[in-house]
Amino acid sequence: MVRKGYDRGEVRAFLEEVASDLAAASALVSELERLAARAAVGAGEASWALVEAVAAEAWRDEVLADLDRRRRELNGEVVRLRAGRDRLRDDLAEAAGDLAEQLRRLDGSLQAARSAGDLAEQRVRAEAPPSAEEQRAELEAARLAGFVPLGAPVADADPDQAAGAAAAEVGGDLAEDPGTVELFARLRAERSG
Repeated sequence: MVRKGYDRGEVRAFLEEVASDLAAASALVSELERLAARAAVGAGEASWALVEAVAAEAWRDEVLADLDRRRRELNGEVVRLRAGRDRLRDDLAEAAGDLAEQLRRLDGSLQAARSAGDLAEQRVRAEAPPSAEEQRAELEAARLAGFVPLGAPVADADPDQAAGAAAAEVGGDLAEDPGTVELFARLRAERSG
């Protein structure tokens, strides 16, 4: 008997082929979903890693900017310290030069003072010895100046003895002291002038 329509075998083969294609497509969809889920997790991790990398880079930039600012501040401080050191060196060199000049002047003054003292001593020694009256006047002037105690004899004593006694009371042999000799010479000159 001949039937009209579709052959059952062909329909069955076709349905089996569609079922197997459907099963393969379903398996493929499952695999793709699994891969997509894994990719999403990986992408999430990658995005977090990317966010962390960006944050680390921003932090690094802040640290580098802070270090650069500190470096500039320290360089400025070094420049200020060097300028101060140079100024102090200049001032010290100037002060050392001034000190050397003052020492040279003082040395010259010392030499001049010694020479003047030597000349004054020579003048005094070259003068004629004072008379007894001049010696009495010198002793009286010394007493008034406080060099001779008030109780020391002046008027009736021998002038040479009185001068020696006065010198001994004041603190030693003043006749050999150039300052004392000059003082008596000056007093003598004032009396005679």
